[in-house]
Amino acid sequence: MSYRLIDPNEKLDFSANFADWLDTGVLISGVPTWTIFPTGPTLGDQADTTTQSTIFVSGATLGVVYLLSCKIVTNATTAQTAEQTITLRCEQR
Repeated sequence: MSYRLIDPNEKLDFSANFADWLDTGVLISGVPTWTIFPTGPTLGDQADTTTQSTIFVSGATLGVVYLLSCKIVTNATTAQTAEQTITLRCEQR
C-alpha cells in the first residue's frame, strides 16, 4: 500500500487533481468535499480550482493510518461524481 507521511506536529497540504479524469470542457462544480477516516485530524484552509482541490491536515495521532478523501461533482450536462483517496500514516519524523 502506498501512503504519505504526516508527523503529529505538522500541518501539511494534500491535493486531489482531477484534470486527467475530466472530459474536455467539463469542470468541477461547487466546492469539493473532503473527509478523513478515522476522524480526529483537523481539515482546513481548502483551496480549489476548476480541476483540483487542496486541503491542509493537522493534528494527526501518532501510529494511526488515515484515509483522506476528496469528492467532486462536475458541471457536465449529466453531473458526474468522482472521488480520490490519499492514505496518510502518522509517524514521528
